Amino acid sequence: MSELVGRQAQLATLNQLLEPIRSRVGNDRPGYCLLMRGRRRVGKSRLVETFAERSGVPTLYFTASRQQRGELDLFAEAVIESNLPSSDLFGGTQMGNWDAALRLLNTVLPDDVPSIIIFDEFPYFVEQDRSIEATFQKQWDRLLRPQRSSTLSYYGGPSSHL
Repeated sequence: MSELVGRQAQLATLNQLLEPIRSRVGNDRPGYCLLMRGRRRVGKSRLVETFAERSGVPTLYFTASRQQRGELDLFAEAVIESNLPSSDLFGGTQMGNWDAALRLLNTVLPDDVPSIIIFDEFPYFVEQDRSIEATFQKQWDRLLRPQRSSTLSYYGGPSSHL
């Protein structure tokens, strides 16, 4: 990946958020959920993608596509293609809803290192299902946030939608 220009301060901030998570793997301190918003086409996605790549930790990067039918299948494909351990558990699994998908995601997160979960273009999820924010909030609070390895999750999109 080519060098980011003018984003060193933002990368440093993201690294500052990840370091405490690295240091508390295995204890009961929760991870972080980061919401990033801003104008379209200013490099938010590229910033978090570069950060995740440089972090060296298992990462899932999923971009919502506005494909109402099949979004869960695309999510499963993204998990399988990720470097999360046991991501193959998503192979051939039919998930009927995002609750099920996020519960299954929790089972493939590592126990011994932090992980980064990126949901890009989150407003597209909301367009398809108004209850998605409540679903993600519930699963974050119950499963993903207290996950032993701790997780840094990013939900992003244009400021007009978040």
